Amino acid sequence: METYVDDKTGYEIRVLTDGVMHTKPYFDTETTTPDDTRAFATESLEGGKRLWAVDVTTGEKDLLVELGAGDRFCAPLSRDVGYVFRGKEKTINRCDLATGQIEPLADLPFCRAATSGHTEFKNGMLAASYKHERAYYVLAVTDPVSGESEIVHRTDQLTNHTQACPGDDESLLHINETGGDALQRMWMFNVREGIDRPYFIEKLDDWVTHECWTRSGDHVMFIKCKAATGRTSDPDELWYGSRDGQSFRCVGKGHYHHGAPDVTERWIVADDTRTGTITLLDTETGENHLLASGLKPNGGAEHCHPSFNRRGDMVLLTLPRPGKGVQVGGIDLGQVEAWKSERH
Repeated sequence: METYVDDKTGYEIRVLTDGVMHTKPYFDTETTTPDDTRAFATESLEGGKRLWAVDVTTGEKDLLVELGAGDRFCAPLSRDVGYVFRGKEKTINRCDLATGQIEPLADLPFCRAATSGHTEFKNGMLAASYKHERAYYVLAVTDPVSGESEIVHRTDQLTNHTQACPGDDESLLHINETGGDALQRMWMFNVREGIDRPYFIEKLDDWVTHECWTRSGDHVMFIKCKAATGRTSDPDELWYGSRDGQSFRCVGKGHYHHGAPDVTERWIVADDTRTGTITLLDTETGENHLLASGLKPNGGAEHCHPSFNRRGDMVLLTLPRPGKGVQVGGIDLGQVEAWKSERH
C-alpha cells in the first residue's frame, strides 16, 4: 500500500487503491465494514462498477459485489448490512458486508430507476426515492421481512439524496435536485402523517447542499455555500438542524463544498473543490484544522467527498492526484494533535 506525506500538513495519507478510477461511497452510506478494518471503494469500469472491501492497514482487497448499469449500493448509517438495488431486475437485495453474499428482499414493479440508495429507519424499514414507470418521482417504504413496498409520496420534482432517519421511524429527508441551486432544496416527509414539509426555509440567495443525517438521527448536517457560489467572498458555512426542523445553528465557517459529521457530532470533515483542501472542523470551538491539500478534482466524479469511519478516528476520501489516477485514501486522525487531545 502506498503512503505519502502531505506537503502542507505533514500528515501521512494512505492510498488504499491503485488503478485508473476508484471512489469512496457517498454520505448516505457507511464507508467501512462494521469492524472498521476495511473501507469500501468503487472501481469504475466500462459498462459497470466493482465494489471492493479494502484493508485500511495493508491495502489488500476483496471483491464485494459487481454493480451493473442502474445498480446502487448503500450501507445505512450504524447498520451491519448493506443493500444493493439491481436496476435491470428492479429488486432490493441485502448484502453481507463481510462476504458480499446477496439475498433478494423485494421486487419493485412500479420503478423505472432508483434515485437514491436504500437506507433504514430505526425500526429496520427501508426507504428510497425512485423514478416511477410513469415518469414522475416517488418516495417508497419497504418491509425487508415481507418484501412489500408502499409508495408514500408522489411528486413531479426530481427527487434524490433520500435518507431515512436512523433515529426514528417516520422522518424521511429528500432533495429537490435541480443540478445546481434550488429555491427550496431540502424537504422532510413524515411517513406517519403523510405530510411533506420544507426543511430549512431558504432565501433566494441561499445555496444549500450536501445534507446528511448524523448517526444518531438527532440532526441533519448541511452546507450553506457562499464563497463557493462565486457571488460573494463570505466564507461557506456548516450547519446542524434538529430532526423536527424547529432549530438550526451554524457550527463552522471556512472553505467547504462537501462535508460529513463523525459519530460524536463534534467533528465535521469537509472538502473544498476550489482550493483542493480537506478540513477538519471542531464544532465546539469553530476551529478549522487543515488535513490535506493539492486534491483538485476534474469534475463531479472526482470530488473528494470525505467522511469518517464508524469509530470516527479515520477520514476516508477520494484522492484526485495528478498523474496518479483517482484513488480512495485514508487519513488516521491520531496524527492530529487537536483531535487526539480532545478525543482521548
